[in-house]
Amino acid sequence: KKQKTKSGLGSMEGYVRNAAEALKTSEWHVLEVRDLSSDGTSSDGTLQVWAMVGNGSLQRIRIKLPRIVYVDSRVELKQGLVGQLLVKRVERHLPHNRSCGMLYEVSMPERLFQTGDWIGQLKPSDPSVEPSSLDGLGRLLDSVYETGTPLLLKAT
Repeated sequence: KKQKTKSGLGSMEGYVRNAAEALKTSEWHVLEVRDLSSDGTSSDGTLQVWAMVGNGSLQRIRIKLPRIVYVDSRVELKQGLVGQLLVKRVERHLPHNRSCGMLYEVSMPERLFQTGDWIGQLKPSDPSVEPSSLDGLGRLLDSVYETGTPLLLKAT
């Protein structure tokens, strides 16, 4: 019967544990960042990073970046996890010094952003306010802002 070492250093389990710990605690020296989209144009937000990690090993790391937009709303929106959206109220300076009523940061998967179906998931925090009673979401939202920063640039 094999005896396990206390730290598991001689085993595969120990190797994996040490590699995971190095990813969390060590400095990364990024060598390459690549979008994993199949056609190079429509990404799901998954990037592949090749990095030298603090313990001297070359690691391939997959990172999934969310798309973040800012929504200026006329009514208070439900915050937290709403469907596939993460909604939180923020204060930011808008372009052209435009004032805003209620500004929300909305984070979502890249694919959802590309389909445009995310707007229908935004809900007013007051259940008595129905988007249909406001002539649809056009009355609910004043404007939507997106930084336009490519995912590859956001990764760095």
